[in-house]
This record gives sequence, C-alpha cells and structure tokens, in this order.
Amino acid sequence: LLTSALLMGWTVGSVEAQLIYSQDFNAPGATPSSLGWASGFGYSGESSYTQAINNTGVGGSDALVTTVDVTSGSSLGAFVEAYTESIVFPAGASFANISLTADITGNVTGAPFAFKIQDNNSDYVVFNGTVGSPGVFQTVGGLLNTANGVPSSFNFASPSFKFDLSFDGSPAWTAGNDSLTIDNVELTMVPEPSTWAMLAVGSVAVLGRRRI
Repeated sequence: LLTSALLMGWTVGSVEAQLIYSQDFNAPGATPSSLGWASGFGYSGESSYTQAINNTGVGGSDALVTTVDVTSGSSLGAFVEAYTESIVFPAGASFANISLTADITGNVTGAPFAFKIQDNNSDYVVFNGTVGSPGVFQTVGGLLNTANGVPSSFNFASPSFKFDLSFDGSPAWTAGNDSLTIDNVELTMVPEPSTWAMLAVGSVAVLGRRRI
C-alpha cells in the first residue's frame, strides 16, 4: 500500500526516520577528543584507562576502542562518554518514537556493559548488553521505550546530553587488558505505528476512488 501511494505521487517525508545525531568515527585523522568522545574515565577495579580510534570497526571501518587494565572485574567501573550541546529533539519526541542504537563489541564473551543517553539532570535511558563473540559487533539499543531503564523524568528539551558506554562490574571482566569497541552511534526519530497506519488507510482510500 505504501508503494502504491508513492507510485501515485504521494510524499511520505513527514513520516520518514529523521536523523538527530550520528557518529561513525571515520573522520580523517579523528581522535576521541576531536570527536567529543574523550570525557570518560576509569574509577575502580582498574589500573589504567586508554582510548583510541582505529580500523577495528564494522567492516574494517574506524571505531572507538576503550581499554582498561582490570585489577578486579567485580568492582570494575569505567566508561567512555560524549558530551554534546548540539542535539535538539524534534517536536513530539517521545520514548515511543526516538531510537538510540550503536554497534558494540568487546574482547570478553559474556562480559556486561551498558549503553546510555543522559540528560542534564543525570536521568539515564539505559540499554544493557553482554559481549557476544569477541570482535563480532552486535547492534545495541532501539526505541527508548524498550530500554532496560526508562526514567519518566527524562528531559527531551535538555540543553545538553551525554552518550555513555560503560563497563559493568562483573567477574566476567578478567584481570588484564579488556576492551569495549563502539561504532555507528545513531539517534533518530522514527514514525510511530499509528502514523504508518494512517498513511496506509489513506492510500487504500485513494486507490478505492481510482477504481470508481
């Protein structure tokens, strides 16, 4: 039905996904600092923390790698973070139509992590995950209303936001250099199902009139 509507000259730009923020770490000569992804740090269960952008991303593209020298996996606390004042959510943004995703992997199978967006009041929307096969990326996230933690007080009109990828404390993080790699961060506004349904109904009505 949507295809029929397009063939008849309908425009559906108003219901297409709208990109709000993206980061693929592929800018020539990029560093974590130049891309605004250098404000994280390690604070427990580790003895060193480093960040680098290299070509270990999806399909050999660039990605951001955070490495910590783990001394205690159970008490491990470390994260990589991006701070931005440039995000403006479109009118009508809600947990049901805003999607946050990223491609994430690590070097320890089963090790836990969390991917988050935070407003300026420290309200986090949190997607929890675990590393699958080392080096194999999985897309983490989705619509905000499907997240593991969704604070009702999250402010879509916040003057600033942070993206956060954190190592969650667990014995799965073993002593030594462990890492998380993130690529293709995307924040989008997507059409809600009711919007698509209205368009489909409209296309049926138009097709019906064309047959009369």
